[in-house]
Amino acid sequence: MLLSLRNALDEGAPISLSNHRPCRHRSVGVPVKQHSLHLKDLRPKSHFQASMEPQPLKFPAGVHIRKDVYPTIDPTQTFAAQSYSGKVVLVTGASGGLGAKTAQFYARAGASVALVARNKEKIQDVIDGVPGAKDRMIALSADVTDFHAADAAVKQTVEKFGRLDILVANAGVMTSYTKTILEKDPDVYWRTFEVNVKGVFTFIRAALPELQKANGQVIAVSAGLAYMNVPNNSDYAISKLAVNRLVEFIPLEFPSVSAIAVHPGVVKTNMTTTVELPDSLPAAKEPYDTPELPAATILYLTLGQGVEWLNGRYYSANWDIGDVEKLWKEKIVAGNALVTQLAVPM
Repeated sequence: MLLSLRNALDEGAPISLSNHRPCRHRSVGVPVKQHSLHLKDLRPKSHFQASMEPQPLKFPAGVHIRKDVYPTIDPTQTFAAQSYSGKVVLVTGASGGLGAKTAQFYARAGASVALVARNKEKIQDVIDGVPGAKDRMIALSADVTDFHAADAAVKQTVEKFGRLDILVANAGVMTSYTKTILEKDPDVYWRTFEVNVKGVFTFIRAALPELQKANGQVIAVSAGLAYMNVPNNSDYAISKLAVNRLVEFIPLEFPSVSAIAVHPGVVKTNMTTTVELPDSLPAAKEPYDTPELPAATILYLTLGQGVEWLNGRYYSANWDIGDVEKLWKEKIVAGNALVTQLAVPM
Protein backbone atom coordinates (compact mmCIF):
# COMPACT_ATOMS: atom_id res chain seq x y z
CA MET A 1 0.00 0.00 0.00
CA LEU A 2 1.32 3.41 -0.97
CA LEU A 3 0.39 6.23 1.38
CA SER A 4 0.89 9.92 0.73
CA LEU A 5 2.34 12.33 3.23
CA ARG A 6 1.90 15.84 1.89
CA ASN A 7 3.62 18.87 3.32
CA ALA A 8 1.51 21.92 4.13
CA LEU A 9 4.39 24.36 4.22
CA ASP A 10 7.73 24.25 2.44
CA GLU A 11 9.18 26.40 5.18
CA GLY A 12 8.17 23.98 7.93
CA ALA A 13 10.82 22.95 10.40
CA PRO A 14 12.55 19.65 9.49
CA ILE A 15 11.93 16.77 11.87
CA SER A 16 12.79 13.10 11.74
CA LEU A 17 10.69 10.00 12.13
CA SER A 18 12.29 9.55 15.53
CA ASN A 19 10.11 12.36 16.86
CA HIS A 20 7.40 9.74 17.27
CA ARG A 21 9.56 7.10 18.93
CA PRO A 22 9.40 4.46 17.58
CA CYS A 23 6.36 4.94 15.43
CA ARG A 24 4.81 7.52 13.21
CA HIS A 25 1.14 6.90 12.71
CA ARG A 26 -0.92 7.46 9.67
CA SER A 27 -0.44 9.45 6.49
CA VAL A 28 -0.82 13.17 7.09
CA GLY A 29 -2.39 14.59 3.97
CA VAL A 30 -2.66 18.34 3.42
CA PRO A 31 -3.70 19.20 -0.14
CA VAL A 32 -2.01 22.57 -0.47
CA LYS A 33 0.90 21.86 -2.78
CA GLN A 34 0.79 19.87 -5.99
CA HIS A 35 3.66 17.68 -4.86
CA SER A 36 3.52 14.64 -2.62
CA LEU A 37 6.04 12.89 -0.43
CA HIS A 38 5.27 9.18 -0.45
CA LEU A 39 6.33 6.53 1.99
CA LYS A 40 8.20 4.87 -0.84
CA ASP A 41 10.45 7.96 -0.75
CA LEU A 42 11.29 7.11 2.85
CA ARG A 43 12.67 3.75 1.81
CA PRO A 44 16.31 3.22 0.89
CA LYS A 45 17.44 2.82 -2.70
CA SER A 46 16.31 -0.79 -2.73
CA HIS A 47 12.50 -0.84 -2.82
CA PHE A 48 12.41 -4.02 -0.79
CA GLN A 49 14.68 -2.97 2.06
CA ALA A 50 13.60 -0.84 4.99
CA SER A 51 15.73 2.06 6.11
CA MET A 52 16.84 2.38 9.70
CA GLU A 53 18.28 5.85 9.14
CA PRO A 54 16.44 8.98 10.32
CA GLN A 55 14.51 10.53 7.45
CA PRO A 56 13.96 14.31 7.61
CA LEU A 57 10.36 15.38 7.07
CA LYS A 58 8.93 18.87 6.99
CA PHE A 59 6.31 19.61 9.59
CA PRO A 60 3.97 22.62 9.35
CA ALA A 61 5.49 25.71 10.90
CA GLY A 62 4.10 26.44 14.34
CA VAL A 63 3.06 22.88 15.24
CA HIS A 64 4.89 21.82 18.36
CA ILE A 65 5.91 18.22 19.04
CA ARG A 66 4.94 17.45 22.63
CA LYS A 67 6.33 14.83 24.99
CA ASP A 68 4.42 15.86 28.12
CA VAL A 69 1.14 17.54 29.03
CA TYR A 70 0.84 21.08 27.63
CA PRO A 71 -1.66 23.90 28.34
CA THR A 72 -4.35 23.06 25.76
CA ILE A 73 -4.89 19.54 27.10
CA ASP A 74 -4.00 20.21 30.75
CA PRO A 75 -6.65 18.21 32.64
CA THR A 76 -6.52 20.31 35.82
CA GLN A 77 -9.75 22.18 35.04
CA THR A 78 -11.41 18.99 33.82
CA PHE A 79 -10.62 17.37 37.16
CA ALA A 80 -11.81 20.38 39.14
CA ALA A 81 -15.06 20.67 37.18
CA GLN A 82 -15.70 16.92 37.29
CA SER A 83 -16.46 17.26 33.59
CA TYR A 84 -17.06 13.53 33.10
CA SER A 85 -19.56 13.18 35.92
CA GLY A 86 -22.33 10.85 34.76
CA LYS A 87 -20.20 9.33 32.01
CA VAL A 88 -19.14 5.68 31.99
CA VAL A 89 -15.82 4.60 30.49
CA LEU A 90 -14.35 1.14 29.84
CA VAL A 91 -10.58 0.87 29.43
CA THR A 92 -8.79 -2.30 28.31
CA GLY A 93 -5.17 -2.99 29.18
CA ALA A 94 -5.81 -0.98 32.34
CA SER A 95 -3.45 -2.73 34.76
CA GLY A 96 -0.46 -0.52 33.98
CA GLY A 97 1.15 2.09 31.75
CA LEU A 98 -1.05 4.15 29.47
CA GLY A 99 -4.23 2.20 30.24
CA ALA A 100 -3.85 2.69 33.98
CA LYS A 101 -3.10 6.40 33.69
CA THR A 102 -6.02 6.94 31.30
CA ALA A 103 -8.45 5.13 33.60
CA GLN A 104 -7.23 7.18 36.56
CA PHE A 105 -7.60 10.44 34.62
CA TYR A 106 -11.21 9.64 33.71
CA ALA A 107 -11.98 8.74 37.32
CA ARG A 108 -10.37 11.94 38.59
CA ALA A 109 -12.56 13.84 36.11
CA GLY A 110 -15.72 12.34 37.60
CA ALA A 111 -16.38 9.36 35.32
CA SER A 112 -17.32 5.87 36.40
CA VAL A 113 -14.66 3.55 35.03
CA ALA A 114 -14.45 -0.17 34.30
CA LEU A 115 -10.83 -1.31 34.18
CA VAL A 116 -10.19 -4.46 32.17
CA ALA A 117 -7.03 -6.59 32.18
CA ARG A 118 -6.00 -10.16 32.87
CA ASN A 119 -4.48 -9.44 36.29
CA LYS A 120 -7.23 -8.26 38.63
CA GLU A 121 -4.82 -7.60 41.50
CA LYS A 122 -2.84 -5.14 39.41
CA ILE A 123 -6.06 -3.41 38.40
CA GLN A 124 -6.94 -3.02 42.06
CA ASP A 125 -3.61 -1.27 42.63
CA VAL A 126 -4.56 1.19 39.88
CA ILE A 127 -7.93 1.81 41.54
CA ASP A 128 -6.24 2.34 44.89
CA GLY A 129 -4.28 5.15 43.24
CA VAL A 130 -7.45 7.28 43.05
CA PRO A 131 -8.77 7.06 46.65
CA GLY A 132 -11.69 9.44 46.17
CA ALA A 133 -13.09 7.51 43.23
CA LYS A 134 -13.01 3.90 44.40
CA ASP A 135 -16.79 3.66 44.43
CA ARG A 136 -16.82 4.66 40.75
CA MET A 137 -14.22 2.15 39.58
CA ILE A 138 -14.51 -1.60 39.05
CA ALA A 139 -11.86 -4.19 38.23
CA LEU A 140 -12.77 -6.74 35.57
CA SER A 141 -10.52 -9.66 34.68
CA ALA A 142 -10.75 -10.65 31.03
CA ASP A 143 -8.74 -11.91 28.08
CA VAL A 144 -9.37 -9.28 25.40
CA THR A 145 -9.26 -11.93 22.67
CA ASP A 146 -12.25 -13.78 24.15
CA PHE A 147 -15.59 -12.69 22.65
CA HIS A 148 -17.55 -14.03 25.60
CA ALA A 149 -15.27 -12.28 28.09
CA ALA A 150 -15.72 -8.99 26.22
CA ASP A 151 -19.49 -9.39 26.21
CA ALA A 152 -19.42 -10.17 29.93
CA ALA A 153 -17.22 -7.16 30.73
CA VAL A 154 -19.56 -4.78 28.92
CA LYS A 155 -22.58 -6.39 30.59
CA GLN A 156 -21.02 -6.05 34.05
CA THR A 157 -20.14 -2.43 33.34
CA VAL A 158 -23.71 -1.57 32.32
CA GLU A 159 -25.19 -3.52 35.24
CA LYS A 160 -22.94 -1.60 37.64
CA PHE A 161 -23.16 1.90 36.17
CA GLY A 162 -26.25 1.83 33.95
CA ARG A 163 -24.66 2.74 30.61
CA LEU A 164 -21.46 2.93 28.57
CA ASP A 165 -20.30 6.15 26.90
CA ILE A 166 -16.64 5.66 26.01
CA LEU A 167 -14.48 2.66 25.10
CA VAL A 168 -10.69 3.00 25.22
CA ALA A 169 -9.28 -0.08 23.46
CA ASN A 170 -5.72 0.04 24.71
CA ALA A 171 -4.53 -3.55 25.21
CA GLY A 172 -1.68 -4.55 22.92
CA VAL A 173 1.49 -6.60 22.55
CA MET A 174 4.76 -6.31 20.65
CA THR A 175 7.32 -9.00 19.81
CA SER A 176 11.08 -8.94 19.41
CA TYR A 177 12.83 -6.81 16.79
CA THR A 178 15.62 -9.38 16.56
CA LYS A 179 13.88 -12.08 14.51
CA THR A 180 12.62 -12.21 10.95
CA ILE A 181 9.29 -13.66 9.84
CA LEU A 182 10.97 -17.04 9.37
CA GLU A 183 12.72 -16.94 12.74
CA LYS A 184 9.75 -15.95 14.88
CA ASP A 185 7.61 -18.67 16.40
CA PRO A 186 4.49 -18.63 14.18
CA ASP A 187 2.23 -18.91 17.22
CA VAL A 188 3.94 -15.92 18.84
CA TYR A 189 3.73 -14.01 15.56
CA TRP A 190 0.02 -14.70 15.20
CA ARG A 191 -0.64 -13.90 18.87
CA THR A 192 0.20 -10.29 18.00
CA PHE A 193 -2.81 -10.23 15.68
CA GLU A 194 -4.96 -11.99 18.25
CA VAL A 195 -4.33 -9.28 20.85
CA ASN A 196 -3.82 -6.17 18.72
CA VAL A 197 -6.59 -6.74 16.18
CA LYS A 198 -9.02 -9.28 17.60
CA GLY A 199 -8.64 -7.77 21.06
CA VAL A 200 -9.73 -4.37 19.77
CA PHE A 201 -12.49 -5.83 17.62
CA THR A 202 -13.99 -7.97 20.40
CA PHE A 203 -14.50 -5.01 22.70
CA ILE A 204 -15.71 -2.67 19.96
CA ARG A 205 -18.20 -5.33 18.91
CA ALA A 206 -19.36 -5.90 22.48
CA ALA A 207 -19.60 -2.19 23.28
CA LEU A 208 -21.29 -0.92 20.10
CA PRO A 209 -24.92 -1.58 21.14
CA GLU A 210 -24.42 0.49 24.30
CA LEU A 211 -22.32 3.13 22.56
CA GLN A 212 -25.05 3.61 19.96
CA LYS A 213 -27.57 4.34 22.71
CA ALA A 214 -25.25 6.92 24.25
CA ASN A 215 -23.92 8.49 21.03
CA GLY A 216 -20.66 7.21 22.40
CA GLN A 217 -17.02 7.24 21.47
CA VAL A 218 -14.23 4.77 20.70
CA ILE A 219 -10.56 5.53 21.21
CA ALA A 220 -8.32 2.82 19.74
CA VAL A 221 -4.69 3.05 20.77
CA SER A 222 -2.66 2.26 17.67
CA ALA A 223 0.88 2.84 16.41
CA GLY A 224 2.67 4.69 13.65
CA LEU A 225 4.78 1.63 12.95
CA ALA A 226 1.80 0.60 10.84
CA TYR A 227 3.33 2.78 8.13
CA MET A 228 7.04 2.34 8.79
CA ASN A 229 9.23 -0.36 7.31
CA VAL A 230 11.21 -1.45 10.34
CA PRO A 231 12.78 -4.90 9.87
CA ASN A 232 11.57 -7.77 12.05
CA ASN A 233 8.45 -5.85 13.08
CA SER A 234 5.92 -6.93 10.46
CA ASP A 235 3.48 -8.57 12.90
CA TYR A 236 3.11 -5.44 15.01
CA ALA A 237 3.05 -3.07 12.04
CA ILE A 238 0.42 -5.00 10.11
CA SER A 239 -1.76 -5.49 13.18
CA LYS A 240 -1.78 -1.76 13.89
CA LEU A 241 -2.59 -0.97 10.27
CA ALA A 242 -5.68 -3.16 10.67
CA VAL A 243 -6.68 -1.23 13.80
CA ASN A 244 -6.35 2.07 11.99
CA ARG A 245 -8.61 0.84 9.20
CA LEU A 246 -11.15 -0.54 11.66
CA VAL A 247 -11.44 2.90 13.25
CA GLU A 248 -12.24 4.41 9.86
CA PHE A 249 -15.18 2.05 9.38
CA ILE A 250 -16.89 2.62 12.73
CA PRO A 251 -18.47 6.01 11.93
CA LEU A 252 -19.31 4.79 8.43
CA GLU A 253 -21.38 1.90 9.73
CA PHE A 254 -22.51 3.47 13.02
CA PRO A 255 -22.99 7.24 12.50
CA SER A 256 -23.99 7.82 16.12
CA VAL A 257 -20.61 6.52 17.35
CA SER A 258 -17.39 8.45 16.83
CA ALA A 259 -13.95 6.85 16.72
CA ILE A 260 -10.36 8.07 16.69
CA ALA A 261 -7.12 6.08 16.41
CA VAL A 262 -4.58 7.61 18.76
CA HIS A 263 -0.82 7.29 18.58
CA PRO A 264 0.19 7.68 22.24
CA GLY A 265 3.79 8.56 21.61
CA VAL A 266 6.09 6.06 23.28
CA VAL A 267 5.46 5.64 26.96
CA LYS A 268 7.63 3.58 29.30
CA THR A 269 5.56 0.45 29.87
CA ASN A 270 6.22 -3.25 30.31
CA MET A 271 5.76 -3.67 26.56
CA THR A 272 8.16 -0.94 25.47
CA THR A 273 10.83 -1.83 28.02
CA THR A 274 10.83 -5.60 27.47
CA VAL A 275 11.13 -5.32 23.69
CA GLU A 276 14.63 -4.15 22.85
CA LEU A 277 14.67 -1.66 19.99
CA PRO A 278 17.58 -1.97 17.55
CA ASP A 279 20.37 0.53 18.15
CA SER A 280 20.15 1.59 14.52
CA LEU A 281 16.67 2.99 15.14
CA PRO A 282 17.10 6.63 16.24
CA ALA A 283 13.92 6.40 18.28
CA ALA A 284 15.63 3.92 20.60
CA LYS A 285 17.87 6.68 21.89
CA GLU A 286 15.14 9.22 22.65
CA PRO A 287 13.56 9.83 26.07
CA TYR A 288 10.14 8.36 26.67
CA ASP A 289 6.97 10.42 26.49
CA THR A 290 5.17 10.75 29.81
CA PRO A 291 2.06 8.57 30.32
CA GLU A 292 0.23 11.75 31.25
CA LEU A 293 0.60 13.05 27.66
CA PRO A 294 -1.55 10.39 25.93
CA ALA A 295 -3.92 10.13 28.91
CA ALA A 296 -4.59 13.88 28.83
CA THR A 297 -4.87 13.80 25.04
CA ILE A 298 -7.50 11.05 25.15
CA LEU A 299 -9.38 12.90 27.89
CA TYR A 300 -9.40 16.02 25.71
CA LEU A 301 -10.49 14.19 22.55
CA THR A 302 -13.55 12.63 24.21
CA LEU A 303 -14.64 15.78 26.03
CA GLY A 304 -16.64 16.98 23.04
CA GLN A 305 -14.90 20.31 22.59
CA GLY A 306 -15.07 20.69 18.82
CA VAL A 307 -12.95 17.72 17.74
CA GLU A 308 -15.69 16.08 15.66
CA TRP A 309 -13.54 16.71 12.59
CA LEU A 310 -11.19 13.96 13.80
CA ASN A 311 -13.95 11.34 13.70
CA GLY A 312 -12.72 8.27 11.81
CA ARG A 313 -9.18 9.62 11.66
CA TYR A 314 -5.78 9.20 13.27
CA TYR A 315 -4.29 11.61 15.76
CA SER A 316 -0.88 11.65 17.40
CA ALA A 317 -0.62 12.64 21.04
CA ASN A 318 2.72 14.21 20.15
CA TRP A 319 1.04 16.89 18.02
CA ASP A 320 -0.06 20.04 19.81
CA ILE A 321 -3.83 19.93 19.24
CA GLY A 322 -4.20 23.70 19.43
CA ASP A 323 -1.61 24.20 16.70
CA VAL A 324 -3.10 21.48 14.50
CA GLU A 325 -6.62 22.87 14.86
CA LYS A 326 -5.38 26.31 13.86
CA LEU A 327 -3.11 25.32 10.98
CA TRP A 328 -4.42 22.00 9.68
CA LYS A 329 -8.09 21.48 10.55
CA GLU A 330 -9.64 22.97 7.40
CA LYS A 331 -7.04 21.34 5.16
CA ILE A 332 -7.44 17.95 6.81
CA VAL A 333 -11.21 18.00 6.41
CA ALA A 334 -11.12 19.36 2.84
CA GLY A 335 -8.47 16.84 1.78
CA ASN A 336 -9.93 13.89 3.70
CA ALA A 337 -6.57 13.48 5.38
CA LEU A 338 -5.36 11.50 8.39
CA VAL A 339 -6.92 8.38 6.89
CA THR A 340 -5.41 5.47 4.99
CA GLN A 341 -5.42 6.05 1.24
CA LEU A 342 -3.82 4.72 -1.88
CA ALA A 343 -1.84 7.40 -3.68
CA VAL A 344 -0.03 7.77 -6.97
CA PRO A 345 2.86 10.13 -7.74
CA MET A 346 1.78 13.60 -8.83
